[in-house]
Amino acid sequence: MLVDGRLAEFDLDTSFAASFDDRPDLLTWHPDHKAVDGETMAQFASRVAEFHDEVAIRHLGQRVLVVCHAGTIDEAIRWSLGIGPRHPLQHEFDAKNASITEIEIWPNGRVQGGAPRYAVLKRIGDAGHLAALATDY
Repeated sequence: MLVDGRLAEFDLDTSFAASFDDRPDLLTWHPDHKAVDGETMAQFASRVAEFHDEVAIRHLGQRVLVVCHAGTIDEAIRWSLGIGPRHPLQHEFDAKNASITEIEIWPNGRVQGGAPRYAVLKRIGDAGHLAALATDY
């Protein structure tokens, strides 16, 4: 097991989140919005992308399990789709706790002469394996 700080969640300032109702402009996350520690959304996106770029090249053709929080999963999906860190976040993905998101990536393209980088999102936020644990309250 390897722990990599690049997968740490974006630590949103709770006072920032509380201001959503008063600030409709914040409903679109912008690259310059900041976390508690001063990290911007663009910096968060860049560090998550850096991790995934490295893993995709180092483990070409292998399966790799990455365990992280939902915000980091969202960013990994944006990375796989080629949505860069300077792009406003106008969407999110429904990745529940303990869910599985599966991405197949070809960092150098899937076929010769094709796209220079290619990804398949096989599943996003799949929590079917948790159904047996559900309880009625």
